[in-house]
Amino acid sequence: MHPHSPFCGASAQGGPTMTQVFISYKREDQSLTLALAHDLEAVGFTVWWDTRMLTGDSIDQVIMDAIDTAQAAIVIWTPNSVGSNWVKSEARRANRQGKLLPVRVPELDESDIPPPFDNYHTALISNRENIKAALAERDILPRQSNTAFPVSPVRKEPPLPTRLPYEPIMVPLKPGVFLMGSPEDELRRYRVNADRKKWETPQRPIKITRPFAIGRDPITFSPITFSEWNIAVAHRACYKPSNCGWEGGGRPVINVSWDDAQAYVNWLRGKTSRPYRLPTEAEWEYACRAGKTEPFYFGHFIDLEYANFRGKWLYDHPPPKRKDKTVEVQECRENAFGLRGMHGNVWEWVEDPWHDSYDRAPTTQDAWTKDSTDDPDLRVIRGGSWKTVAKHVRSATRGKCPKSTRADNIGFRVALDL
Repeated sequence: MHPHSPFCGASAQGGPTMTQVFISYKREDQSLTLALAHDLEAVGFTVWWDTRMLTGDSIDQVIMDAIDTAQAAIVIWTPNSVGSNWVKSEARRANRQGKLLPVRVPELDESDIPPPFDNYHTALISNRENIKAALAERDILPRQSNTAFPVSPVRKEPPLPTRLPYEPIMVPLKPGVFLMGSPEDELRRYRVNADRKKWETPQRPIKITRPFAIGRDPITFSPITFSEWNIAVAHRACYKPSNCGWEGGGRPVINVSWDDAQAYVNWLRGKTSRPYRLPTEAEWEYACRAGKTEPFYFGHFIDLEYANFRGKWLYDHPPPKRKDKTVEVQECRENAFGLRGMHGNVWEWVEDPWHDSYDRAPTTQDAWTKDSTDDPDLRVIRGGSWKTVAKHVRSATRGKCPKSTRADNIGFRVALDL
């Protein structure tokens, strides 16, 4: 391989084949590129990105041929690649053919991209939807789906009963199948604490056999407006928790225990005569993933444009800022099911008692109430919060707390049997 090669891909057969997307990048940015390629392949695009060339192939010629036969060429600009003559050469070749689709990492300003490419609008690599939209504008559409465990939930089906003014906004989900937990090689998955690694294993398929609905947002609280929790307080069904002095009418309720959440659910169930409850842990992860198998419902990476978490690290990159408190639920990006705030902002109570692994766990959506190997007072919390770093807001992340815990980073959302 050329000593300055950007480590671009080849087909598994060695030479280039007719692919939709060629990716140019620098060797040091391999993990970013693999993640992008996997995300595109998962939705059906064909991508030229690997390094499996046949012995004797001319690297220069194979790469140039791959650009020529691809429909689009994504060039990833990073602090590493902006100084690479090879990446710039590939960008020029793609640009001459009208195939250039530049993307950049968040920490690189567009002004740092080398000319003449600094005159082009550049998408953030973390915004996969923008990248797919840019491909669609060029009439480059997925050829097939490679999702290993397809899911079938569809918003607004089955139908919900007419919503009463004091009910939270619910999103109905149909039955489906998904992989719960995380694979051993998931990036940055509890690499230090061996005990925590087992919390998300063994990974296994879960069958959601009964339709249910889940709250679009966590239950909200405000010292000013009549949010969901305030109405229950007015009916003397729930206590009035501290909001830590954070203004805003759409912040998730905090400083509520698992028992407090159950009190709210009991009041809502009695008020509406509808089967409200806390979601089970399996239902929560199914709803969070929204058909994704990657660490986040945005893909392999996350940043503060998408979710509210402790911005010490953006999974692999330092972020520009952190918020140090909850944000209003409308500031959180929704997933494919239309649910907001499943990553970060507040941890969320679920129905299940704590188990320190999925060994002997059921493969249905039901709460796992038996065989608890730990303190029976412990309950599961999911999703991470504004206090947790990126690796602890993944879709598979699990936490545990005594059910009496009231904390400024724990809330909940509700579920409804349909």
